[in-house]
Amino acid sequence: MTFGQLWRLISLSLLCLLLSGCLHMDVVFKVQPDGSGTITETMHWPAYHPLLRQFGGKLPPMSAAKLQALQERARSLGPGVTVSEQSQAGADGQVDHTITFQVPNFHQLHYALDNKPGQKSQGLQYGFELVRKAGQPVKLIVNNDPFVISLFDQANSPKQDRDAAAANANEGVRRFLTTSMQAMAGMALDVRLEFTTEPLKSTAAFQAGPVATLFHLDVDQLTAKADWQSSMLAQPPRRPAGAPCQHADQPGMRVDCQRTIEVWLR
Repeated sequence: MTFGQLWRLISLSLLCLLLSGCLHMDVVFKVQPDGSGTITETMHWPAYHPLLRQFGGKLPPMSAAKLQALQERARSLGPGVTVSEQSQAGADGQVDHTITFQVPNFHQLHYALDNKPGQKSQGLQYGFELVRKAGQPVKLIVNNDPFVISLFDQANSPKQDRDAAAANANEGVRRFLTTSMQAMAGMALDVRLEFTTEPLKSTAAFQAGPVATLFHLDVDQLTAKADWQSSMLAQPPRRPAGAPCQHADQPGMRVDCQRTIEVWLR
Protein backbone atom coordinates (compact mmCIF):
# COMPACT_ATOMS: atom_id res chain seq x y z
CA MET A 1 0.00 0.00 0.00
CA THR A 2 1.01 3.61 -0.41
CA PHE A 3 1.37 5.83 2.62
CA GLY A 4 -1.76 7.77 1.67
CA GLN A 5 -3.82 4.59 1.36
CA LEU A 6 -2.57 3.16 4.64
CA TRP A 7 -3.14 6.37 6.54
CA ARG A 8 -6.69 6.83 5.22
CA LEU A 9 -7.51 3.22 6.10
CA ILE A 10 -6.18 3.52 9.63
CA SER A 11 -7.84 6.91 10.11
CA LEU A 12 -11.18 5.40 9.13
CA SER A 13 -10.76 2.51 11.55
CA LEU A 14 -9.51 4.81 14.29
CA LEU A 15 -12.59 7.00 13.87
CA CYS A 16 -14.84 3.96 14.27
CA LEU A 17 -13.04 2.89 17.43
CA LEU A 18 -12.98 6.35 18.93
CA LEU A 19 -16.72 6.62 18.40
CA SER A 20 -17.20 3.56 20.58
CA GLY A 21 -14.55 4.63 23.08
CA CYS A 22 -12.80 1.25 23.14
CA LEU A 23 -9.67 -0.28 21.62
CA HIS A 24 -11.05 -3.41 20.00
CA MET A 25 -14.39 -3.94 18.30
CA ASP A 26 -16.03 -6.88 16.49
CA VAL A 27 -19.00 -6.36 14.17
CA VAL A 28 -20.83 -9.51 13.07
CA PHE A 29 -23.67 -9.74 10.56
CA LYS A 30 -25.34 -13.10 11.22
CA VAL A 31 -27.83 -13.96 8.47
CA GLN A 32 -30.32 -16.84 8.60
CA PRO A 33 -31.47 -18.70 5.44
CA ASP A 34 -34.84 -16.89 5.60
CA GLY A 35 -33.13 -13.48 5.51
CA SER A 36 -33.57 -12.60 9.17
CA GLY A 37 -30.70 -12.38 11.64
CA THR A 38 -28.72 -10.16 13.96
CA ILE A 39 -26.03 -7.51 13.93
CA THR A 40 -23.77 -7.55 16.97
CA GLU A 41 -21.24 -4.92 17.92
CA THR A 42 -18.94 -6.15 20.67
CA MET A 43 -16.62 -3.64 22.30
CA HIS A 44 -13.77 -5.33 24.19
CA TRP A 45 -12.69 -3.13 27.10
CA PRO A 46 -9.34 -4.22 28.63
CA ALA A 47 -9.10 -4.30 32.42
CA TYR A 48 -6.59 -1.42 32.43
CA HIS A 49 -8.95 0.97 30.61
CA PRO A 50 -9.42 4.17 32.68
CA LEU A 51 -13.21 4.01 32.38
CA LEU A 52 -13.33 0.55 33.97
CA ARG A 53 -10.98 1.64 36.73
CA GLN A 54 -13.15 4.65 37.42
CA PHE A 55 -16.27 2.50 37.86
CA GLY A 56 -14.77 -0.40 39.76
CA GLY A 57 -14.23 -2.79 36.85
CA LYS A 58 -17.63 -2.19 35.29
CA LEU A 59 -19.00 0.04 32.55
CA PRO A 60 -21.36 2.79 33.72
CA PRO A 61 -25.01 2.16 32.83
CA MET A 62 -26.34 3.86 29.70
CA SER A 63 -28.17 7.10 30.32
CA ALA A 64 -31.76 7.47 29.19
CA ALA A 65 -30.59 9.74 26.37
CA LYS A 66 -28.08 7.17 25.10
CA LEU A 67 -30.65 4.38 25.25
CA GLN A 68 -33.07 6.51 23.27
CA ALA A 69 -30.36 7.28 20.68
CA LEU A 70 -29.61 3.56 20.41
CA GLN A 71 -33.26 2.78 19.79
CA GLU A 72 -33.45 5.50 17.15
CA ARG A 73 -30.38 4.04 15.50
CA ALA A 74 -32.03 0.60 15.40
CA ARG A 75 -35.13 2.02 13.73
CA SER A 76 -32.98 3.82 11.16
CA LEU A 77 -31.31 0.57 10.07
CA GLY A 78 -34.50 -0.92 8.66
CA PRO A 79 -38.16 -1.72 9.36
CA GLY A 80 -38.79 -3.66 12.57
CA VAL A 81 -35.17 -3.63 13.79
CA THR A 82 -34.91 -3.70 17.59
CA VAL A 83 -31.91 -3.46 19.89
CA SER A 84 -30.64 -4.67 23.25
CA GLU A 85 -27.33 -4.31 25.10
CA GLN A 86 -25.45 -6.19 27.78
CA SER A 87 -22.04 -6.31 29.43
CA GLN A 88 -20.08 -9.37 30.54
CA ALA A 89 -16.91 -9.38 32.61
CA GLY A 90 -14.21 -12.00 32.04
CA ALA A 91 -11.90 -13.64 34.55
CA ASP A 92 -9.05 -11.39 33.37
CA GLY A 93 -11.03 -8.25 34.14
CA GLN A 94 -11.86 -7.50 30.49
CA VAL A 95 -15.42 -6.35 29.92
CA ASP A 96 -17.25 -7.17 26.70
CA HIS A 97 -20.10 -4.82 25.93
CA THR A 98 -22.39 -6.14 23.19
CA ILE A 99 -25.07 -4.26 21.31
CA THR A 100 -27.41 -6.65 19.45
CA PHE A 101 -29.72 -5.54 16.66
CA GLN A 102 -32.50 -8.03 15.89
CA VAL A 103 -33.13 -7.84 12.15
CA PRO A 104 -36.40 -9.33 10.80
CA ASN A 105 -35.25 -8.86 7.20
CA PHE A 106 -31.80 -7.92 5.89
CA HIS A 107 -33.26 -6.88 2.51
CA GLN A 108 -32.51 -3.20 1.84
CA LEU A 109 -30.95 -2.79 5.29
CA HIS A 110 -28.22 -0.16 5.45
CA TYR A 111 -25.65 -0.35 8.22
CA ALA A 112 -23.10 2.25 9.29
CA LEU A 113 -20.81 1.74 12.25
CA ASP A 114 -21.27 5.31 13.45
CA ASN A 115 -24.83 5.68 12.19
CA LYS A 116 -26.75 8.55 13.77
CA PRO A 117 -30.18 9.43 12.38
CA GLY A 118 -30.06 12.63 10.37
CA GLN A 119 -26.26 12.75 10.22
CA LYS A 120 -23.87 11.69 7.48
CA SER A 121 -21.87 8.61 8.39
CA GLN A 122 -18.07 8.82 8.54
CA GLY A 123 -17.51 5.15 9.37
CA LEU A 124 -17.71 1.81 7.62
CA GLN A 125 -21.00 1.23 5.76
CA TYR A 126 -22.61 -1.84 4.25
CA GLY A 127 -25.85 -2.34 2.33
CA PHE A 128 -27.74 -5.64 2.02
CA GLU A 129 -30.08 -7.10 -0.57
CA LEU A 130 -31.81 -10.47 -0.73
CA VAL A 131 -32.75 -12.13 -4.00
CA ARG A 132 -35.46 -14.76 -3.72
CA LYS A 133 -36.51 -16.93 -6.68
CA ALA A 134 -38.87 -19.87 -6.50
CA GLY A 135 -37.01 -23.18 -6.25
CA GLN A 136 -33.61 -21.50 -5.80
CA PRO A 137 -31.46 -20.71 -2.74
CA VAL A 138 -31.72 -17.22 -1.30
CA LYS A 139 -28.87 -14.99 -2.49
CA LEU A 140 -27.46 -12.36 -0.13
CA ILE A 141 -25.80 -9.38 -1.81
CA VAL A 142 -23.55 -7.18 0.33
CA ASN A 143 -22.81 -3.75 -1.11
CA ASN A 144 -19.35 -2.98 0.20
CA ASP A 145 -18.25 0.21 1.89
CA PRO A 146 -17.71 2.81 -0.88
CA PHE A 147 -14.79 4.42 0.92
CA VAL A 148 -12.90 1.12 1.15
CA ILE A 149 -13.55 0.43 -2.55
CA SER A 150 -12.26 3.85 -3.63
CA LEU A 151 -9.31 3.56 -1.28
CA PHE A 152 -7.95 0.41 -2.88
CA ASP A 153 -8.95 1.33 -6.43
CA GLN A 154 -6.56 4.26 -6.18
CA ALA A 155 -3.72 1.77 -6.66
CA ASN A 156 -4.08 2.46 -10.41
CA SER A 157 -3.84 6.23 -10.01
CA PRO A 158 -0.60 7.90 -11.24
CA LYS A 159 -0.95 10.40 -8.39
CA GLN A 160 -0.84 7.58 -5.88
CA ASP A 161 2.34 6.29 -7.53
CA ARG A 162 3.91 9.70 -7.09
CA ASP A 163 2.71 9.85 -3.49
CA ALA A 164 4.24 6.45 -2.82
CA ALA A 165 7.57 7.45 -4.32
CA ALA A 166 7.60 10.66 -2.31
CA ALA A 167 6.70 8.83 0.88
CA ASN A 168 9.47 6.30 0.41
CA ALA A 169 11.98 9.12 -0.05
CA ASN A 170 10.78 11.12 2.92
CA GLU A 171 12.25 9.96 6.22
CA GLY A 172 10.10 12.49 8.05
CA VAL A 173 6.97 10.79 6.77
CA ARG A 174 8.37 7.45 7.88
CA ARG A 175 8.97 8.77 11.40
CA PHE A 176 5.48 10.27 11.50
CA LEU A 177 3.95 6.95 10.47
CA THR A 178 5.97 5.08 13.10
CA THR A 179 4.98 7.47 15.89
CA SER A 180 1.32 7.45 14.86
CA MET A 181 1.11 3.68 14.70
CA GLN A 182 2.80 3.35 18.08
CA ALA A 183 0.16 5.68 19.53
CA MET A 184 -2.54 3.35 18.17
CA ALA A 185 -1.06 0.23 19.79
CA GLY A 186 -3.71 -2.28 20.82
CA MET A 187 -6.37 -1.04 18.42
CA ALA A 188 -8.20 -3.59 16.28
CA LEU A 189 -11.40 -3.71 14.25
CA ASP A 190 -13.06 -6.77 12.72
CA VAL A 191 -16.17 -6.97 10.51
CA ARG A 192 -17.53 -10.39 9.56
CA LEU A 193 -20.44 -12.18 7.91
CA GLU A 194 -21.61 -15.35 9.69
CA PHE A 195 -24.11 -18.01 8.66
CA THR A 196 -25.68 -20.98 10.44
CA THR A 197 -24.05 -23.38 7.93
CA GLU A 198 -21.47 -23.08 5.20
CA PRO A 199 -22.99 -21.30 2.18
CA LEU A 200 -23.67 -23.16 -1.06
CA LYS A 201 -21.52 -20.61 -2.88
CA SER A 202 -19.76 -17.38 -2.04
CA THR A 203 -17.79 -14.72 -3.89
CA ALA A 204 -16.29 -13.41 -0.64
CA ALA A 205 -12.52 -13.10 -0.83
CA PHE A 206 -12.10 -14.56 2.67
CA GLN A 207 -14.79 -17.21 3.14
CA ALA A 208 -13.86 -19.88 5.71
CA GLY A 209 -16.72 -22.27 6.34
CA PRO A 210 -19.70 -20.27 7.62
CA VAL A 211 -17.63 -17.11 8.26
CA ALA A 212 -16.52 -14.43 5.78
CA THR A 213 -14.17 -11.62 6.79
CA LEU A 214 -15.05 -8.25 5.29
CA PHE A 215 -12.59 -6.08 7.19
CA HIS A 216 -9.77 -6.81 9.63
CA LEU A 217 -7.25 -4.35 10.96
CA ASP A 218 -4.94 -5.01 13.91
CA VAL A 219 -2.32 -2.34 14.56
CA ASP A 220 -0.15 -4.61 16.74
CA GLN A 221 0.01 -7.25 14.00
CA LEU A 222 0.77 -4.62 11.37
CA THR A 223 3.76 -3.36 13.32
CA ALA A 224 5.07 -6.73 14.54
CA LYS A 225 7.69 -7.13 11.78
CA ALA A 226 10.91 -5.16 11.96
CA ASP A 227 10.52 -3.90 8.37
CA TRP A 228 6.81 -3.04 8.56
CA GLN A 229 7.38 0.58 7.53
CA SER A 230 9.01 -0.48 4.26
CA SER A 231 6.26 -2.93 3.40
CA MET A 232 3.56 -0.40 4.25
CA LEU A 233 5.14 2.35 2.14
CA ALA A 234 6.00 0.15 -0.83
CA GLN A 235 4.14 0.77 -4.07
CA PRO A 236 1.27 -1.67 -4.58
CA PRO A 237 1.38 -4.05 -7.55
CA ARG A 238 -0.43 -2.52 -10.51
CA ARG A 239 -3.57 -4.13 -11.81
CA PRO A 240 -4.64 -4.13 -15.47
CA ALA A 241 -6.60 -1.02 -16.42
CA GLY A 242 -10.18 -1.37 -15.27
CA ALA A 243 -9.52 -4.48 -13.18
CA PRO A 244 -11.46 -4.24 -9.92
CA CYS A 245 -9.81 -4.71 -6.55
CA GLN A 246 -10.57 -8.10 -4.99
CA HIS A 247 -8.77 -8.05 -1.67
CA ALA A 248 -5.84 -6.80 0.38
CA ASP A 249 -4.19 -9.38 2.59
CA GLN A 250 -1.17 -9.13 4.84
CA PRO A 251 -0.50 -9.71 8.55
CA GLY A 252 -2.68 -7.33 10.50
CA MET A 253 -4.80 -6.23 7.54
CA ARG A 254 -7.33 -8.26 5.58
CA VAL A 255 -9.87 -6.32 3.52
CA ASP A 256 -12.41 -7.57 0.98
CA CYS A 257 -12.59 -4.59 -1.39
CA GLN A 258 -14.98 -5.96 -4.03
CA ARG A 259 -17.88 -3.70 -4.86
CA THR A 260 -20.38 -6.43 -4.11
CA ILE A 261 -20.12 -9.78 -2.31
CA GLU A 262 -22.65 -12.49 -3.13
CA VAL A 263 -23.47 -15.45 -0.92
CA TRP A 264 -25.99 -18.22 -1.67
CA LEU A 265 -27.54 -19.48 1.56
CA ARG A 266 -28.49 -23.08 2.30
